[in-house]
Amino acid sequence: MILPLAVDYPYERKPWATIGLISVNVLVFFITLGVSETRLAPYFLWPDQFAPWQWWTSGFLHGGLLHLGGNMLFLWVYGRYVEERIGPARFLLLYALFAPIESGVYILANLGTGMPAIGASGVISALMGVVIAAGPRSRVKTLIWWGPMLRVLPINAGLILGFWVLEQIAMVMVGVGGIAFSSHLGGFAAGAAMGLLMRHKLGGRWHMPEHLQSREDLDARARTMFYGDLAGYLRRGREAQERPGPNHIPDWLSSKAPVEDPYEEEVLKRWQRR
Repeated sequence: MILPLAVDYPYERKPWATIGLISVNVLVFFITLGVSETRLAPYFLWPDQFAPWQWWTSGFLHGGLLHLGGNMLFLWVYGRYVEERIGPARFLLLYALFAPIESGVYILANLGTGMPAIGASGVISALMGVVIAAGPRSRVKTLIWWGPMLRVLPINAGLILGFWVLEQIAMVMVGVGGIAFSSHLGGFAAGAAMGLLMRHKLGGRWHMPEHLQSREDLDARARTMFYGDLAGYLRRGREAQERPGPNHIPDWLSSKAPVEDPYEEEVLKRWQRR
């Protein structure tokens, strides 16, 4: 068993939007726990009985506790990362935008079947696509449970999400039923396209540059800045000792008028420009 636990990133704010979405999903699950499928059917995503509100209502319905728990784990891991990078308002807008896209792919892939779909996995797959495109070098802390082995390892996001995509494609080719693989793949493709736009085209707070991918990268940058500042400090001290100029004699010991130091004047000018 392989489960993601967290995208390794120096988080600085509470993921209130992600927490809110998880809370709504859990609340809806327990509210609808005893409701018959006949009453809930208008809120499923039907390829042959489609209504616009089903784009969003179907994403908050789940078929069981395991279905809900798996989706909410993935939403927490990848939604939290995306929210941290672009902010809660943009994250919610993106979430709402991905819902009709992945739902539309499912409808087109299942026209005439009359097989409804529920669950948030399509939208979550889109968030995974954003992560692999906008932060391919990010590391995902992953729980690996294989027989007697139980470990948590940091795995490259491009590797683990690439493996997930290959798994989805394999399931479609084998013909596994009961899971909306078309919705997963359609959402992932839409998210990857949006992630590429965030890296290269979109500006402002939509932009997700690649210069900071994980806590290790942040620590490495901090070390580089520290040693760079230390080296600069030592270099300036050495230059101050080697440069030609007046001896630094206190004014009260000197019989001459104080001499202006052109080097120090230039340094002061540079600091003022900063």
